[in-house]
Amino acid sequence: MNNKSKFEALSEEDQTYMRQHSHTFKLRYIYRDFDLELPQLAKEVREKLKTPIDLANIRNSKHILGLVLTYYVNYGLSSRKTAAIMHDVHQIKISHKTVVNYAQAAAAMVQPYVENYPYELSEELNAGETYVKVRKKNHYIFFFSDKVKRIITSYQVFEKRDTAATIKSVYQTLLKYPEKPENLRLVVDGNPIYQLAQHFFALQNIPFE
Repeated sequence: MNNKSKFEALSEEDQTYMRQHSHTFKLRYIYRDFDLELPQLAKEVREKLKTPIDLANIRNSKHILGLVLTYYVNYGLSSRKTAAIMHDVHQIKISHKTVVNYAQAAAAMVQPYVENYPYELSEELNAGETYVKVRKKNHYIFFFSDKVKRIITSYQVFEKRDTAATIKSVYQTLLKYPEKPENLRLVVDGNPIYQLAQHFFALQNIPFE
C-alpha cells in the first residue's frame, strides 16, 4: 500500500488532523537489515596481518632495519624519501619497495601484541574519523580511544566511511575488554552511522549509550 492509499484509508477526521499535525502520523518508515554477524566480525577483526617477508632473514642488519622504520614510520617520510636518505646520509642502497616490506613485516609482528595486550580501559570512549590518502584515493580511519587513559583502541583503515566500518571499529574496541562494562558510553559526533552501529550491537544484546 503506497502513502496515498494509506492516507485515504484514514477517517475524514484523521485526514484533517494529519494535514494540521503531520508529524504525529507515521505512514512510512525505514527498515534496516544488517548483513554482518558477530562470528564474521570476530574473524575479520582478529585476522592477522600478512607479512611479505621474514624479518629474521633479511640481508641488512637490525640497525639498518631500525633506521628505515624510524624514517618511514616515526617521521612519516615516504618510502622513496626514506630510501633516498638511507643512500645519501648512510651510504646504504635500499629500494623503496624494501622500505615498504620492512614496515609491513614489522606491523605484522606488532599487531598481536597491540590487540591482545591486557588493557585496563574505562567505561567511556571517544570516537572520531579522519581520512588518509592511499594511492591518491581517500581512505578512512575510525579512531576510538579511552577518554580517561588516552589509549587508542581502534585504528583500522577502511575504503569507505560507512556503517560496516563503524561496526568493525566498535567491535575491535569491545574485544579489548575482558567483560563489557555495564555503563559503557561512546562519545561521538552527529554522524548517524554511529547510531546504526549502536542499533546493530543492541540486536546482539551488547547495549551501550
